[in-house]
Amino acid sequence: MTAEKTNELELINSLSDAAWERIRSLALSTAKYENFVRLGSAPTPDKGELKKGVWNGLNSEDNPKSMAIDFVLLSLGCALERDNSSILMKMGESESISPRSLAKYLGMTELIIRERMNALFQSGFVGRNYESGTYFLTDSGKSLVMMINQIVNRLAETINQKLPDLVSKGYEPRL
Repeated sequence: MTAEKTNELELINSLSDAAWERIRSLALSTAKYENFVRLGSAPTPDKGELKKGVWNGLNSEDNPKSMAIDFVLLSLGCALERDNSSILMKMGESESISPRSLAKYLGMTELIIRERMNALFQSGFVGRNYESGTYFLTDSGKSLVMMINQIVNRLAETINQKLPDLVSKGYEPRL
């Protein structure tokens, strides 16, 4: 298997895992909340309770694939937003980084950085180290940054190879 295929599989697996963890977290939180509202403070729901709370709440026409599409597109949309991508790319240069350092480097306020980091955390691309107050890329974040870097490098090579020839020939209208 080529390195490119391996990277694609890593990205697919890590994005899928991150989306699953978010869905899992939402399902468990919803079930806990419903138990709390119905019963007062209740322990974590068992499998039967969770099944009733999650699957019975879905429309019979809903299916896991449509849920997966929604979560993947929401996650990628968040990560590929220009400022969020800049945050991820900068984070890819170090093991962990503080919001203050990121704000200084990117020319944003620390509050904006924290809000964006929270969105990236919710999407599964960023993790938090509560003790040090720093953030780090998750496996999904690392895979996405690696893929973006590969695309950028390949495009830069193409530009370097083909643009000089295009410029020297000038514009030739197609007939």
